[in-house]
Amino acid sequence: MPRIFVCSAIGELIVLIGAGVLAFLRLDPHADRHILLAVFSLILTCLIQVMAFTYLTVTGKTIAQAVHLAALDTGALKDAKRIKQSLARHLALLILAVVFVTASGANVWRVGGGRTMHLAAAFAVLLAHVFVLSRQYALIVANADLLNRTLAEYARRRAERSAGARPATAATPD
Repeated sequence: MPRIFVCSAIGELIVLIGAGVLAFLRLDPHADRHILLAVFSLILTCLIQVMAFTYLTVTGKTIAQAVHLAALDTGALKDAKRIKQSLARHLALLILAVVFVTASGANVWRVGGGRTMHLAAAFAVLLAHVFVLSRQYALIVANADLLNRTLAEYARRRAERSAGARPATAATPD
C-alpha cells in the first residue's frame, strides 16, 4: 500500500501543479482547462483520502482479529487506532484546504476579483498537500509495519499451538 499511496500522491500533485501552471502562466485564456484540472484534482484528493482511510480501517480490523484470536498484546490495537486518528486529522486539514482554494476560485470566476487571494490559497494548498501527504505516507508505512509484525506474531503463536496440539508419534518397533 505505501507504494500505491506514493504513486497516487505524486499523480495528484502533478495534476494540482498542472492546474496552477495553466492558470498562473495564463496558458488557458478561458480558464476551462484550469477549472477542469482543478476539479479533477479535488476529486483525486478525495479518492486518495478515501483509499488511505479504507486501508487503515481494513488493516485495523485485521490487526484486531489477529490480536483476539492469538491472544496477543492489545498494544497493537491502540497503535492502529492512533495511526487511524492521526490520518483522519490530516485528512480533514487537506480537505479544508482544497475547499478553501475551490471557494476562492469560484469567487474569482463569479465576481472576477480576488485573484491574489486565490493565488495565495493555491500556494497554501500545494504546501498543505506536500506536508499532509508526506505525513500520511509515514503513517501508512507505520501501519504496514504494525500489520506485518502483528501477523508474524500471530503466525508464530499459531505454529506454537499447532505444534503443542500434535499427538506424540509412537515409536516404531525394531
